[in-house]
Amino acid sequence: MEPLRLLLPPSEGKAPGGDGPPYDPAAGGFPRLRSAREKVRKGLRHREFDAVGQLGVKGVALAGALAINRSIAGSPTLPALRRYTGVLYDALGYDTLEPAERDRLDEEVLVVSGLLGLVRGGDPVPNYKAPMGAAVPGAGRLASYWKPCLAKELARDLGDAVVWDLLPGIHAAAAPIPSTAVHWKVRVLREKNGRLMTVSHENKTIKGALARVISVQRLTDPAALSGWTGPGGYRVRSSTEPAAGRPGVVELVASEPS
Repeated sequence: MEPLRLLLPPSEGKAPGGDGPPYDPAAGGFPRLRSAREKVRKGLRHREFDAVGQLGVKGVALAGALAINRSIAGSPTLPALRRYTGVLYDALGYDTLEPAERDRLDEEVLVVSGLLGLVRGGDPVPNYKAPMGAAVPGAGRLASYWKPCLAKELARDLGDAVVWDLLPGIHAAAAPIPSTAVHWKVRVLREKNGRLMTVSHENKTIKGALARVISVQRLTDPAALSGWTGPGGYRVRSSTEPAAGRPGVVELVASEPS
């Protein structure tokens, strides 16, 4: 069976603290990103960094984010799939899986991160605040900064893997998928009055639940999801095969009363 990869965004919310080794920018599955990660970390502390405009928080939350970013170097870590919290990761339910299933997710999940670029599900991750849309001294806008670095890493890692791309637009822009991979892009939609509309509120929950079933059942083709119904009644409505370097598109759709 072809190797699986699940591309996920990080969460805004992160579990605090950690009982893992002190943060090392070369640790984990992508040590070549060490220097690129350090440039971002230092930029987050730079006196010219517009924290108010770029971190998306104010007041007490801003003070907390700045304190966290100042202490990244040498701070305790957690595995990525325990560091990231929120509705997508709640729906994924990592800690409720069997040990062998967790081991697979540790390898198969790739998180596209503003601070770290790319991490595997089991890689050690510090607490931090670095939105992918932020502009950081020395690096610029993070989505653009990471794109060439991640293109090289993903070309090495993905090869002929089956890639389920659950990334929002800004994270997808930073993570080019090589044409050698079988690339499925997932869209979450709701039908109302005969029209399909992009979903924001339920999007993360559906994608987390989908990631779980894909990994547990070892799914490589959307056809295998024909009997699956996600939270809120979402089901696969249609899929378009990958072609000419373009991803296949899988549409998960739920209907609501007219």
